[in-house]
Amino acid sequence: MQMKKQCLLSDIHYLYMRSFYGDIPLEGQLKEAIAYYQSQSARYWQDFNLYAKGMIALVQHRNGNVGVAKDILASLRETAISSEELGMYWKENTGGAYWNQADVETQALLIEAFAEIEAASSSSATTRKTIDELRLWLVKNKQTTQWKTTKTEVAKLLKHTPGLLYVRLKPCLANGIVTIREFFGSLDSSPTVKIYDVRYHKLPV
Repeated sequence: MQMKKQCLLSDIHYLYMRSFYGDIPLEGQLKEAIAYYQSQSARYWQDFNLYAKGMIALVQHRNGNVGVAKDILASLRETAISSEELGMYWKENTGGAYWNQADVETQALLIEAFAEIEAASSSSATTRKTIDELRLWLVKNKQTTQWKTTKTEVAKLLKHTPGLLYVRLKPCLANGIVTIREFFGSLDSSPTVKIYDVRYHKLPV
């Protein structure tokens, strides 16, 4: 009998969360359930969006199913767009109305996936080149867009890009306006700081 798809996005999120706790053993029905949904995600990963594909790749990699993880990254690389100006990104990653369609979070999670999975099988130079291209899209996005999330995109970005600099200065209040200056870029060989972004936020009435 052919297996039917019974894996939802919420199941993928649970598997992703659980993959951080490999040192905690699984027992009984929980072990069976997780094995089942890992198998489901490995079989039907093509049916999910970019964000879920990144999570599935990490789940499969962390549970020893390296082949599926590599297949997902290969597919992601094939569908990605690469340019000198914008780096490596995906045309479909435009954001949406739902919490699981956030474009910045999606790009950050894919950085995590490529950094962790490629590091296990590729040269450090190849991995670093890919990560640099992926984070360039985030830098460009940060230049032109006010990020509306409190999650840890910047932390993930810095984690996988040691040469990247992000500084957020203490807000200054003057004439009812909060001025927040953000320096977002990289250290060049000078070394000097490239200032990418300055934001001004009005206080809520």
